[in-house]
Amino acid sequence: LAWEILYRIDKVIYGRDKNQFPFMKNNFIAEAESKVPSRALEAFVKALTTSRTNAPVREIYLKNAMREFRAVRPGETYADAALELGHLYAAQNRKADSVATFNEVIQGTEACRQKVRSDKSVNSCNDDAYVEAAFFAGLQAMQDRKFELAMGVLTPMLATTG
Repeated sequence: LAWEILYRIDKVIYGRDKNQFPFMKNNFIAEAESKVPSRALEAFVKALTTSRTNAPVREIYLKNAMREFRAVRPGETYADAALELGHLYAAQNRKADSVATFNEVIQGTEACRQKVRSDKSVNSCNDDAYVEAAFFAGLQAMQDRKFELAMGVLTPMLATTG
């Protein structure tokens, strides 16, 4: 559906036919599927569309999204769902759970970077998620007056933002 919409917009704006359109339909679909597994994405969207006042249901959907992601991509972290879950925990004043979830994003990004270096492949790691998770984990450490821990989390983040 997304490919079809993009193609129709392109056709109206640029007048190109399907042979001139820069995205092959099969490649477009395969690339989209490789980003986030459909069941994980479905659970994540359900979480986002669940009212913030219904935190227990929202938490279940986010945990399901992360579990479904891990089932298809073992050892990886669904950063968007983890960030949302970390913020949910922070709003509930569940500091330990919040920090642990943000740290999962940080560790997942660092593992991705290691893999990119060893494979010498293109960096497809979610650096924006890393920066957000590091900021909130560092902020929590500062609020708890754990300044060394805060600096340990925030200093690499500063290097990432350049």
